[in-house]
Amino acid sequence: MVPGFFTYCGRGLLVLAFFYLALACDRPHRIENGFCSIGSEELNTAMAHWSRQFAEDRQEPPLVHEGRGSAIAPRALLEGTCDLGPMSRPMNDAEVHSFVERFGEQPVAIPVALEALAIVVPASNPRASISFEELRSIYLPPSEEPGPDGELQQLPEYQPFGINTASDRYRWFRAAVLDGRKEGDHVLEVSGPLELVDRVAQNAHAIGYARPSELTDSVRAPGLSDENQIAVAPTAQNIRRLAYPLTRTLYIYLPPQTRPEALDGRTVAFLQFVLSPAGQAVLEPLGLYPLADGDRVRMFRIVEGLR
Repeated sequence: MVPGFFTYCGRGLLVLAFFYLALACDRPHRIENGFCSIGSEELNTAMAHWSRQFAEDRQEPPLVHEGRGSAIAPRALLEGTCDLGPMSRPMNDAEVHSFVERFGEQPVAIPVALEALAIVVPASNPRASISFEELRSIYLPPSEEPGPDGELQQLPEYQPFGINTASDRYRWFRAAVLDGRKEGDHVLEVSGPLELVDRVAQNAHAIGYARPSELTDSVRAPGLSDENQIAVAPTAQNIRRLAYPLTRTLYIYLPPQTRPEALDGRTVAFLQFVLSPAGQAVLEPLGLYPLADGDRVRMFRIVEGLR
């Protein structure tokens, strides 16, 4: 027997043990009670409120939500590691294709809430409206192409503030306002919306973006105009009827109903609660907006048909 043989084997077994443990940790797994959701962190608080109220009504363990980002939801649904996939955007073509390739049908998208971003300026700024084009000139790097007078184009007299670039809100602003381009280095990055609103309030030339519910008396939100040049204010009414340009729908996704596993009745009941008047009443105190009544009733009927 070669000296140190057992020591060598022991080390080898230890390495193998760590290897298989790592594989096991990487494998998808469900939580103990089998009722969970994985997806958008934008819906974290709403999911927690819906889960608690739903569980209290049914006298059973609550749904467990993991806010790991919208991009994680499609994979979790495909692998069967969760029942629900909350997302702050529609699935893209590649994500939908993966469901069609596997199940022969698209996933089911259920709108559950609305979210809006207001453009924020100090209360002393009298400006009534601002356009997407103007926002791009403020937030994008200065153009190096000469203007009509032969001079390089300059930034307007604004000091722009932005949310940290790892946040979902930054990605939304970048996609919806900046056509997917990055903000310029002149944009001052802050950690969160409360700090942004506070910094904008203290600077007469500042501009930023935040949820309407996050605004204080020290700031205000001009109307926002798109290519139609019609300025729309971020009021609750305009947001609920999708008239305000920086409004987006938040979804809960389900796998296609043609998949082999039957849809859990508890999942249907949870979605019915979310779309009920009581479920939608949770949203406004959280800075989100309920669906328009007609849309809510239509989606409730669609969910009823999933049983």
